[in-house]
Amino acid sequence: MSKPKKGVVVGNCSYCNRVQEMEPEHVVPQSIFVDKNQAKIVIDACHDCNHRKGRGEGDLRDYLIIRVGVDGHPDIRPLMDEMAESYGRGSSKIAKAADEERKLTVRRRKSGILERAYKVPLPDPIPMELSVRYMVRGLYFFETGKRYQRGMPLNMSWVDDEDFEETVDQMMSLAPYGFRPALGNDVFKYVPIGLAEGSNVIAWLMVFFGKVAIIGRTGGEEDDDAPTLTFDQKIRRRGNREKRLRGIVNRELIKPPPDDMLGFLRWHEERKKKTPPG
Repeated sequence: MSKPKKGVVVGNCSYCNRVQEMEPEHVVPQSIFVDKNQAKIVIDACHDCNHRKGRGEGDLRDYLIIRVGVDGHPDIRPLMDEMAESYGRGSSKIAKAADEERKLTVRRRKSGILERAYKVPLPDPIPMELSVRYMVRGLYFFETGKRYQRGMPLNMSWVDDEDFEETVDQMMSLAPYGFRPALGNDVFKYVPIGLAEGSNVIAWLMVFFGKVAIIGRTGGEEDDDAPTLTFDQKIRRRGNREKRLRGIVNRELIKPPPDDMLGFLRWHEERKKKTPPG
């Protein structure tokens, strides 16, 4: 009978609750810190959850660099070096889009100050959004000691630059205890805001670099107006159904994107069964 590896900890994953070998999981990605030791919110997670969350963390760093701007925070310039290295390796889709497709714009803060900024198309938001969803689930576990299971309602709002100050002010008016201590050089701070006493309905206001706000909401019902994935985004997802659908698209068996991807896929599979070979 084999002995467990020395130093290996087996336990329940803070995300999926499966009994696995545990790894330290940094809820706030180390990728957004110049000093990686400043990512101090650490929980236990299995390798699979750790890997899924990690796939979009580089995209999150690059997205925040674009949103905050080179002069928006003192840590942005060093992080841009990491972004440039990722671009050189061909692993930064956002850096590639920023290099090839950016458009100069101007944004106005509530104070009236005009700031120069760039608009950059987001090539594939799915991995990054998944990482942020894991962040909210990780914060939920860190604060409550309970696991917020995948598939339970979790709504996300990405606050526009022009709405940042007003949104933060409104949210903080509902938070009697203020932000938790900021990590790093005000790189990340958050506050949980209970929206319903005695329930798991909590709003999670997360602020990055003092400039970008994302709001997660755990519990309750899914929003009817939650953003839906485009057809192109759906077929980029990893899975057997999506892989088969990509093959259908690549063979030009369908041109207009169907509203119901899985419904179309079932129809196509049934059609193949009924079509005689030859």
